[in-house]
Amino acid sequence: MFIDGLSPLANLSKLPSIVSLSILTWGIELLVYFAVSEAFATPMSVSVLVLFMVTVNFSSLIPAAPGAIGVIEAVTTTVLVSIGIEKELALSMVLSQHVIQYLVVGIPGLAILSTWKKQVQNIEQEMQNA
Repeated sequence: MFIDGLSPLANLSKLPSIVSLSILTWGIELLVYFAVSEAFATPMSVSVLVLFMVTVNFSSLIPAAPGAIGVIEAVTTTVLVSIGIEKELALSMVLSQHVIQYLVVGIPGLAILSTWKKQVQNIEQEMQNA
């Protein structure tokens, strides 16, 4: 299934829509980081917001506890402190972002995954009955 999911990348006619949707997705995510910085009365330049976003996303790739809980907070807080944000404020911002991520991405993703699991089970059952 993973390889099949990458197949649109081999189709050049789909490339413009893939790039456009990727830019839209990253733009929406960047707006979340902007909203978090505004909620904590910590205005950030676009470059700092991008750094915040990139740090969270790349630190989530480090093997850790489920959901990368702890790693994202430690790495991103350290990066934000290195650019002059107070440690407590940086940690609060990172924690808030992580909660938002779970609410907006995790819960709907879990719901979709559960429906896919049922569909896969139905397909497997049909194949066994055939």
